[in-house]
Amino acid sequence: MVAELTSLLNDEIENVELLEFYEPDVKVRLNPKCGQRDITAEFLLYPFLNGVMTEQHYVIPLYREDISQLIEYLDNFIKRVE
Repeated sequence: MVAELTSLLNDEIENVELLEFYEPDVKVRLNPKCGQRDITAEFLLYPFLNGVMTEQHYVIPLYREDISQLIEYLDNFIKRVE
């Protein structure tokens, strides 16, 4: 995930990408720069209702500064775990 987010920050991603994880209730959509619009990412949370995952989801927008902070957090976390 860190590599993909870094590529997004460096404008190396040309198409929208969806990062999916082992946990099916979390996804991250990477939105590359388009014209004058800056990069963004969307943190998608899919709630379970009565034990069943739904297509309903919540979107938390991440902008350039948020993405940089997330990369820094993940880098620090990974170093502590290793």
